[in-house]
Amino acid sequence: MMRFLTVILILLVFFVMEEKRLLSTGNMISSIKNIQIQEIGGTPFFVIPMFAQPPSMSQAPPKEIGRDYREEYKKLLAENETQTGQLQNLLADIDKLQKDIQGLERQQPSIKHERPQAKAQRTRRPAKQINRHYRCRLCPKSYGSEGSLNQHMKLKHFEFYQQREMSKDMGEI
Repeated sequence: MMRFLTVILILLVFFVMEEKRLLSTGNMISSIKNIQIQEIGGTPFFVIPMFAQPPSMSQAPPKEIGRDYREEYKKLLAENETQTGQLQNLLADIDKLQKDIQGLERQQPSIKHERPQAKAQRTRRPAKQINRHYRCRLCPKSYGSEGSLNQHMKLKHFEFYQQREMSKDMGEI
């Protein structure tokens, strides 16, 4: 997919530069809006008609008196060299991006097998630091919270816990 987008980018840059060049010389791309994509053998190709009609085979226009064609030629040549340099820079950038993409694609399988980062774990206090204010009435155990004492009662002294819960329910009615 990235290669396809890169090709599209190259084509768009090329056609923008070509359109500017043609507009500066008086020629125009007549049907740039009619870009078509055709698929041949599973590979998409761009079909861009350059002219609505083929250029006529007429003779060159007569030379205008007072027009310096050499200066115009020099300007066009300099502009062509500038645009050629810009195009080469763009192509070098595209090559670099393609290499970066290939490097990332090579790394991607190893990324898939990495474990996701674990959630931050809670830090537990050492047993000696817990103030044990909740004592069991049936055994010598003590706990730091009422919830821990209730859990102990439920697991170790179920009969007593069940009677206590029933008495609570009767008291609420």
